[in-house]
Amino acid sequence: MEFTKVYNRLCSRYFKHKLPLVIVCLSTVVLTCCSLFEEKYVCPRIGLIEQAHQTIYYRSSEGHDLTDVAHEVVIENITYECEYDFDGDESSVEIFLNVLISARRGPAATDNMVKIPFFVAIADSEKNVLSKDIFTSAIGFSGNETSSMAVEELVIAIPFNSQQDIYKFKAYLGLQLTSEQFEDYKLGRDR
Repeated sequence: MEFTKVYNRLCSRYFKHKLPLVIVCLSTVVLTCCSLFEEKYVCPRIGLIEQAHQTIYYRSSEGHDLTDVAHEVVIENITYECEYDFDGDESSVEIFLNVLISARRGPAATDNMVKIPFFVAIADSEKNVLSKDIFTSAIGFSGNETSSMAVEELVIAIPFNSQQDIYKFKAYLGLQLTSEQFEDYKLGRDR
């Protein structure tokens, strides 16, 4: 009998002061276990095209020395996240994309702004291009500033049906190069 009284007294003292802590700990464990079973969806991958992540704009197509450089442009970084909207056969994923583009003004620059075309192309799991959208980033320079940057915020919607494996889709991002700029890349003049 004496043991039961001592045991009850200890338990009531312990749980009286520690019960809120025990409840918080148990709640945390339960919520963590629930999140382990929650279905999480990954974003389709987005890749920056190596051949189209930087380029040089020249004053004209004839001159390609340092004095002819109007602007040097680089896609510095991309970040993204996505949200899924599952609706049977009419499902879609929206990709919220931030593109950081920098530009340097060269000796041949005549304006305080450069307009930079860039694209986002979507390919399915079979590498078929489903769409390609071209955007323009306008980067301004103030005063004697020789470098500037802009962050372009885009929302890309990709519809898909239940037969398609959306996780194998991929988005490609790059600067929209002219044929001359692509030739410059191949010859190594813009690196």
